[in-house]
Amino acid sequence: MNNQVNNNALIEVEPLESTPEIFNHIISTKLGANINIVKFFDIYSLTEPDLLNFMPRPCTGIILLFPINSTKKIMSTGEKTVSTGNNYYFFKQTIKNACGYHAILHLMANLKTENLEMIFGDNNNLNYNKFKSFLISYKKIVNSGGDNEHLLTNLINNYILNDLLLTTTLDTTITATENIQVDHHYISILKTDDNKIIEFDGRNDKPSVILSNCGEDKDLFDYSSIINNRLQELLIKKTDNTKDSSPPITCNLLGLGPAWD
Repeated sequence: MNNQVNNNALIEVEPLESTPEIFNHIISTKLGANINIVKFFDIYSLTEPDLLNFMPRPCTGIILLFPINSTKKIMSTGEKTVSTGNNYYFFKQTIKNACGYHAILHLMANLKTENLEMIFGDNNNLNYNKFKSFLISYKKIVNSGGDNEHLLTNLINNYILNDLLLTTTLDTTITATENIQVDHHYISILKTDDNKIIEFDGRNDKPSVILSNCGEDKDLFDYSSIINNRLQELLIKKTDNTKDSSPPITCNLLGLGPAWD
């Protein structure tokens, strides 16, 4: 089924469950990644050294799922936003509940070149070729200049709907009562080719820098305290009129690193 996006259509998809199994399935069957080399795993702590020591390293990317209380854009207070241009791929989210897919795309498209070569190698399957063609088309649109926002939106949404999606509740006439209510959001954090730690959040207009100068031989877990500080910024407790009756704030973290099994 070929779903062509109408810019004026209301599009909604089924949100992704935050499990390594689902994310590994997507990157292997939809993008062509070799999960015998690298895969997603659960991160149980960013602050406990004993737990960090038992996780695969180097950790090349992290996907965070955290609760939100609005659709407000939330930027890191650490540093600044950065333009995309030729340096980074940034995919603005316009499909409701598609943040998990955006997190995957942001992470896989912006990995350090050496990691991309390791993950995909000489893989020449159809899905990997589609992924490469998508990235090439993105760069062509970005480099063309002018008002290209609608072209990028169509490209990103068509790729998600036609080549990345697992299941969908796609319907251009969704009503408010039919909408899937989701109060959690996915973002990606990774170390880039220019040795920065960058946050990618599809709600924002650009990526933001968490740390601008990382050691060449360091991975994300070497900066776990900085990443944990950013996570704490995101865990803003919802306010209500009850007496501490809200459930405890929870989040989920997935890392991308060497496959151990």
